[in-house]
This record gives sequence, structure tokens and C-alpha cells, in this order.
Amino acid sequence: MSRPDLTPPTPVNLYDVFKLHRRAMQRTFSFVMLLTVTLTFLAPRKYTSEAKLFVRLGRESVAMDPTATATTDPVVMVHESREYEINSVLELLKSRTVLAGVVQGLGSEVVLGTQSDPDTTTHTAGLLADIDPFTPYSVDDLALRHLNENLDMAVVKKSNIISLAYEAASPELAQQVLQNLLTHAHHAHVRVNRTDGSHDFFVTQAAQLHEKVVDLESELRDKKTEWGIASLEDQRALLLGRISNLKTSLMQTEATLQAATAEAEAHKRILETIPSQIKAAEVSHMPNSAVSSMREQLFTAQVREKEILSRFTEAHPQAIAVAQQIAALEEVIQQEPLTPQVALEPNENHQEISLALFKGTSSAASLEAHAKAVREQIHVAQKELAEFNHKETEFSRLERALEIETANYKRYAVSVEQARIDRELMTSNISNLNVLQEPTYSVTPTSPRRKMNLAIGLIVAVASSAGIGLLLEQRRTGFLFHLASPAEPSGSELAPPKLQRSGETA
Repeated sequence: MSRPDLTPPTPVNLYDVFKLHRRAMQRTFSFVMLLTVTLTFLAPRKYTSEAKLFVRLGRESVAMDPTATATTDPVVMVHESREYEINSVLELLKSRTVLAGVVQGLGSEVVLGTQSDPDTTTHTAGLLADIDPFTPYSVDDLALRHLNENLDMAVVKKSNIISLAYEAASPELAQQVLQNLLTHAHHAHVRVNRTDGSHDFFVTQAAQLHEKVVDLESELRDKKTEWGIASLEDQRALLLGRISNLKTSLMQTEATLQAATAEAEAHKRILETIPSQIKAAEVSHMPNSAVSSMREQLFTAQVREKEILSRFTEAHPQAIAVAQQIAALEEVIQQEPLTPQVALEPNENHQEISLALFKGTSSAASLEAHAKAVREQIHVAQKELAEFNHKETEFSRLERALEIETANYKRYAVSVEQARIDRELMTSNISNLNVLQEPTYSVTPTSPRRKMNLAIGLIVAVASSAGIGLLLEQRRTGFLFHLASPAEPSGSELAPPKLQRSGETA
């Protein structure tokens, strides 16, 4: 059995179709338009409130939390685009926490636009729960879903502005819901950008670090007072300079001592070859001093002899003794030869060299004593340097610990200030979210849109009436497709059927 071929559709005159089926098409058009007008004018009116939120660059964008900045840099560069932050704020606005806060603040019945009895609502919820136990029913959930469905949010392209719109049964409710949404979102944004308890924590830590710093400062001050050190660098420079000066002085003293010793030895050798006295004059035939003294004694004895003889005789014992004395003196004087007299005087060269030797010896002794004292001072200074090195280690430990604790205290003090600022910002409810446009109040309904609905209804009515007419014509004549019989040649042309009024037989 061969399959029948489909022939091309036959041209149809719409005017003839309208003439045949005008009553049905008019009824369809009227019904659709009537339905459109009825729904448009009887549909509940809805009002829209709009607001705009500006996300400015604030502390939340460029500053880290104090708990993070306690160990890192308090300010970080913004490597991510502002799109991340704005999208985060957008998700915060859509969060269930914010929407639930609006529902709890206004009430589920207010959001839904129904002021039903709570007992009736509870009873209805119980009945629904009994019917479908796998889907628990809650008025709050219904209000949340209703709020989410009627809330529209969008980010304005290439800007830091978020546009919000809410549609409700009254302009007051739309404005009220949107205002509450902004309030709860603002509180939530302040809360999520703060850390609870950080201020008290940092205050405690800063107080403990301050006590450590004070203790270390007191210990370091006591050590400086005990050891007489004001500055490690200055004290080390003084000790090293002192040792260097002492060593230089010792070298100079030893060199001078060697020179003085050599000079004294030379003076000693010279003195051995130079006499201490030299002949000044020589006088011959000069009486000897001893003979002169005897002569004086002889003269005295002769005078005494005369006195004795004037009183006594020559046989008197005194006269005899004086005579014997005179005879002895005369005999000695006669036997003593006359020797020349030589006058000697000190050698000036010997005296000068002796004086120079004395001075050189004294200077050498002084230099030796000075060198010995300098060696002792160098030994003492080196011991002080060794003690200073030990003290420097202790000082370095204390200063290092003080520096670390001071840096930690300063960091925690900055964190305390940041935490205080964050707490004050949270207390004052301040954030980088600013309301660019407050929720509007408009008495002009945004739904239903009458002109658009009537235009759409008109288009639907015309299309429906035309469709009804074509459908009736197709059912009557089957003009859309013509089935060719097997006996007819393929591609044969068929004459168009004659159009008749609706209800007439062909």
C-alpha cells in the first residue's frame, strides 16, 4: 500500500473566513477583551517603594580586624575589586537573617497583608501539617517567602550603588518593609564587620604587657645605676679609648726609658775617664801649715817661759818643763822640710756629666715607675673591659626583651584603639553603608499595568478570534492539507474548494 502524498496548502481568503465565522470570532474577541478588562480593573493593586544603597570605601574595606592586626600590618592593600565587597553586601541583604529580622520586627501578618487571628492561623497550620507531614508549615516561613518574592535587588553597573525595590499591597507597607530591611541590613553589616569581646581582650593584654615593660625598665635602670653605665656604646668607646691611650703612653714611656738608660750608661763611661778635680795653682817655699802651727806653739811656749822665769828660777819645775817643750818644738821645726803648696779646683766637665748622669738616673727611675703604673692601669682597664663584656651581655638581654615587649605593647595599644573605635562604631551603628535614597512613598500603583494589560489583551483577543476562525474553517473544509488519492498523479493541482457559511453542508 503506497503512502499518500501531501499537497501544498491551498490559499485562504481571511475575509471570506471572517464572513463565514464572524459570530464565533466576535464572541471570542469580546470574551477575551472582557476577561482582560475584568482582570485588569479587579486585580488587587500593588505599590512599589524604591531605595538606593551606596557602599563607600570605609574601614571595612581597607582595615583588618584587630584580632588579625595584632600580628600583621594593621592596614592592607585592597587587591580585590570592589565588586567582591558589593556582592557581599548584596548577599547580606538577601540573607535569611536580615529577612527574618524584618518579619519579626513587622510581624508575619503585616508582611503578608493579613491580620488573621493567631489561633485560627495555628489551627490552619496544624491542619496543613496533618495533611502533609513531610512539609512543615509556618506562617513565618510563608512571610519570608512572600518577602523574598516581592523584593527586588540589583547592583547598578559600574557603580557602588545597590538598587532595592519592594512591592506590597499599600504604599505604606512597601515603604515600611523596605525601611526595616535597610535598618536590619545596616545592623547586620555592622555586626559582621566587628569582633565581639576584642576590646576587653586587648585591654587585658595591653595592661599585662605594660606591666612587663615597666618591670624591665626598672630592672634596666637599676643595673645602669649599679654599674654606672649610661650607654653601652659610649661606655665601650671610653674603655677602648682608655686602653688605647694607655698602650700608647706605655710605648712612649718605654722608648724614653730606653733612651734615658742608654744616656746614663754613656755618662758613666765618660765619668770613669774624667778626673773630678784639676790643678788650679802651685806655690813653692810656702811654709807648711803644720810647721806654722808648731811655730805658734813655740812662740806661746817662749812667752810662757819668760813669765815663769820672771817669777821663778830656771830650776823650777815649771821652768824646766817649758824649756823642754821649747827645745822639742825647735827640734821638730828644724827637721820639717819646706814643700810646695798645690791649689786644686773641681772639674766643671766632671760636674756637668755627673749632674747629667744624676738627672738621667732619676729620669730612668721615674720612667720605670711610670711604665709600671701604666702596665697596672692597662691590666685594670682590660679587667674592666672583660667585666663590661659580661655586663653588656646582660644589658643586651634586658634591652632586647624591653624592645620586644615595648613593640608588643605598642601593637596591642594600637589594637586596643582599633577595638575601641570598632566598638564605638558598633555602638553608634556606623558603617560604610550609606542610604543614597530613602525608601520612596508613591500612591501610584505599579501593578496591574492597565495600558500594557489592555494592549496585550487586545493582541490576544485578535489572535484568539483569528485562530478560532481558522480552526472552524479547517474543521469544515480541511483546507490546510489536502490528501491526494493513489490513483491521482503526483503533483496534480487541485481546485480550491468553494467556501460556504458556517453550518452549511458542502
